Amino acid sequence: MPSKRFFFLTRARKAAYQSFSQPASESDIQLLRYQNRQLANALQERKEEIVLLSSKLRSLTSKQSLYDNSLGFVARNWDSVRTL
Repeated sequence: MPSKRFFFLTRARKAAYQSFSQPASESDIQLLRYQNRQLANALQERKEEIVLLSSKLRSLTSKQSLYDNSLGFVARNWDSVRTL
């Protein structure tokens, strides 16, 4: 005897297949186009945000490298002064 989960999955697949096999109305097509435009705009915004954040990360990484080098210099000199 098939499990309830199998029954519901099979039923859901049949319902999905039936909904795709029926021709879409013009309002459905327009809705999908609108949603597609919205998603494309959101994707473009995310891509631009990623580019900006990547640039900022590179800048901060280079600054951090300079700070690390300066801190190493100060630490070496401080240690040499303390040993005098």
